[in-house]
Amino acid sequence: MLSYAIIWAMLSLQSAFRVKPYENTDLVRLAYRQITRFAAILSIAVSLLHTILLIALDSHLWVVTFVYGIVCTSLLWALNPGQRARVFIPGLLLFWGVYLTALSVLTLSLGRVAGFQTLLLAMFPVMVVSSRMAAGAKLALVIAFALYVIILQEVAGTTQPATQLDATAFSLMRGVNQATAIFAISSIVWRYFRVITEQQANLTQLATTDLLTGLHNRRMMTELAGREVARSLRHSLPLSILMCDLDHFKSINDEYGHEAGDMALAGFADLLKTTVRESEAMCRWGGEEFLVLLPNTDLAGAAVVAERIRSAVEQTPFETGEKPSLLTMTIGAASLRASEDFQQLIKRADKALYAGKRAGRNQVSLATTS
Repeated sequence: MLSYAIIWAMLSLQSAFRVKPYENTDLVRLAYRQITRFAAILSIAVSLLHTILLIALDSHLWVVTFVYGIVCTSLLWALNPGQRARVFIPGLLLFWGVYLTALSVLTLSLGRVAGFQTLLLAMFPVMVVSSRMAAGAKLALVIAFALYVIILQEVAGTTQPATQLDATAFSLMRGVNQATAIFAISSIVWRYFRVITEQQANLTQLATTDLLTGLHNRRMMTELAGREVARSLRHSLPLSILMCDLDHFKSINDEYGHEAGDMALAGFADLLKTTVRESEAMCRWGGEEFLVLLPNTDLAGAAVVAERIRSAVEQTPFETGEKPSLLTMTIGAASLRASEDFQQLIKRADKALYAGKRAGRNQVSLATTS
């Protein structure tokens, strides 16, 4: 039993000191770099504040904060989020080294009562969001740094300060440093939250948007339509869809190339955005097929919208690279029946679309309502 316990402990320890794949992705690294640069800019601003304050208190230690600010400002280029790792990592280590040295000198020079050691607490949030250290390594670093801060504080409290200030000056310095530490920690955490939420929003957009056209993709439209179908059936409201297909689209790809076809698809998407109301969701269903969801619209209303789209396409030259091309579109329209789901509605709209194709294209074809 003891041997099993030892093996389990060793495996757990090994796992704790191994970076998980999802902890060291491009997005996580970018978030960490953005937070680090934000912390560096924040510390430069604080160093300027300290420089002004120490000059006002007639303390020669303003030189320390001034030099620190200059050095950190020169390191900002290395801490750019897009910088290469071989430049960013040394810049990061140098920044934290200078930060630690400057605050240690100020703490030992002015004593614990000045409160400069509290500013070291701002390093903890940046430590724990590092993408290159496993949980065990972060814990070990946090413990080691916490011990350093405690020892520094005790040493500064038991030795005579090298620089003497009056009680009012010490009180002012301590208040400024405590307020700055609270503000710095809160700002770093807030900034990290903003970076994560912005990245989440970008990921959500990528997962739900067709990159070529900027419209909803098939997955997003399926979710939206499912909710609209449920709402329409629950409240007995009309709901219609349009299945739109560009006629003879393959000939554009064959004659001008796929890049020209992409330009035509993007052009139609832009036209669709100006032709359809914002309340009517649009998506690229696949290839040259587009789907328009029309809430609170019966089949007659859907026919009007479809004809407006078809007519706009027919009259609009689309860029295809060498010269604008005139295209046409066939549209199948269907209105939701009682007890029908979205997939059944799609099948009827698709059937109407192909009926329009067989009838000669460039027309609106309505699905039967019975």
